[in-house]
Amino acid sequence: PHSPDMRVVNDLPRLESSKAVMFYSLAYKLLYLAKSYRFDMLPISQFLTTRVQYSTEQDLNKALSSLAYLNATKDMELRLNAKRPMSVLCYIDASHAILPDRKSQGGSCIGLGRGHIHASTASLKSNTQSAAESEFLTTGDNVTDAIFIRNYLTQQGYDVPPATIYQDNEAAIKLCENGLASSKRTRHIDIRYFFIQ
Repeated sequence: PHSPDMRVVNDLPRLESSKAVMFYSLAYKLLYLAKSYRFDMLPISQFLTTRVQYSTEQDLNKALSSLAYLNATKDMELRLNAKRPMSVLCYIDASHAILPDRKSQGGSCIGLGRGHIHASTASLKSNTQSAAESEFLTTGDNVTDAIFIRNYLTQQGYDVPPATIYQDNEAAIKLCENGLASSKRTRHIDIRYFFIQ
């Protein structure tokens, strides 16, 4: 949906007012589409919405490239089903220090079996010192969505076991299981993330 230089910003030339209005509308339409159906569009749509106040020709070209991608993949389907018995499955991952300000990007996808009913992505609020810390903080930020969906289903009368969290970083998994920092390298991690355990 986007090129590797998605977050590279060139502040000149600025869009003229009519194009800026079109870009504003396009950016938020892409965000709506990404939040409701095309989860693969989340990173680019969220980035474009940060550029609506200072939009440039470069930003407009990125948005138009996203439209070309959507047109080429318009036959992609979102298929959903639930496992029996129903269970909440949450896949969480992060990429360490990939943003221009050296912050990490993380996200999650939550489903009940096949397909995802919720997805999110965001840059971490603080810089991290390791991939394990990036993964752990992303888990802390996203596990609450899985808890909410599980609680919602329970309130609707479904018998749902605790959510299953999928994480691919062994150090982050150990931090989640232990519920406390296990070495000098992880003692600085804020206690608010240890509720996961």
